[in-house]
Amino acid sequence: RIGSLGGSMKQVLHEIEDEAARADDKFGPFTSTHEALGVLAEEMAELVEAIRSNKSEGVRREAIQVSAVSARLAFFCRNHADFALRSSFDIWISEPGFTPPSTA
Repeated sequence: RIGSLGGSMKQVLHEIEDEAARADDKFGPFTSTHEALGVLAEEMAELVEAIRSNKSEGVRREAIQVSAVSARLAFFCRNHADFALRSSFDIWISEPGFTPPSTA
């Protein structure tokens, strides 16, 4: 349970949120799940490399980046109908909170 981990976990979550915002500002929104997968795969490869080099700060930095990519992907899956459409989601139409994009 995250709440039981105290302030240091909250700090990490804050860093993940900041990294997600920085990436969104720099690169813009994901266009599809396939683009997000490519970014996530690249970040995972960097995390593996950091783990193999046994550098804790590098592992920490890459883990935050992997988490930020995952958080952005989760956000776009529920909050952007155009992303869902480009990602070929068919379930989004029936889920509450989605407004279908204009087809005109």
